[in-house]
Amino acid sequence: MNGIQIEPGFYTNVFEVEVSSEPVDVMIASTSDYPNLRLLREQIKQNSWDCRVYRVVDRVFGYGKGRNILKSKSFKSEQLYFQDEPKLCKHLILEGLVDLLRSKGYREWSRTRIGRVKLYEPKPYRSAARGQLQVYRGYDLRSIWWKQESQVHFGIVVDLCWEVQDEEGKRLSTPEIVRFNAMMEIGQIQDEFLTDGKINTEVARLRLQKHILPWVREYSRFTLPCGGEATIITVPVRVVIGA
Repeated sequence: MNGIQIEPGFYTNVFEVEVSSEPVDVMIASTSDYPNLRLLREQIKQNSWDCRVYRVVDRVFGYGKGRNILKSKSFKSEQLYFQDEPKLCKHLILEGLVDLLRSKGYREWSRTRIGRVKLYEPKPYRSAARGQLQVYRGYDLRSIWWKQESQVHFGIVVDLCWEVQDEEGKRLSTPEIVRFNAMMEIGQIQDEFLTDGKINTEVARLRLQKHILPWVREYSRFTLPCGGEATIITVPVRVVIGA
């Protein structure tokens, strides 16, 4: 993926996501029937049911091609609009994007909190320390929503993250990397340092153009787990200064 040029200006790493304005079919139950979703999710997994469940406040939503199996579990069929259920929709956007990346071989590292996940590319981005270290490029993703002039908008926040492994595939901490005397080399791979060893003051812009924009363009369309498609607008949200 090569760097992509955008018009001069100040940009965030937020990309708006467009979803369908048509209603979607889901199943809904009360949280009074499911105060804890762990057992239900285990049952779904054990029976290989093609559906998922997610809680939003006092309701549990069921969705997916096999969602009708949930009728036997006190769920009722309903239609809803994404604009009316922003908390559910932002979850579905992240889930659909993660599904796409997993299908491409991406490796999920962690879900630090609800609405955020880190995934790494299947192959090393570069090697360091004469091939003793493998540097993996990853993406830290968060789904968000906001209201602007009574209109609900959805977005994906894309940050870059890195992982360094040794020859045996062990994830290394910074003190462990230091022992390979490769901190400067890895810093240059990650665009933090220039080739002359100086700090790269343009690292944020470079990462956006070199890593994030091409990645967003490659994975800008994906299927939502409830059906329908989502499209990421490939130009990031722009910062407007003053008025």
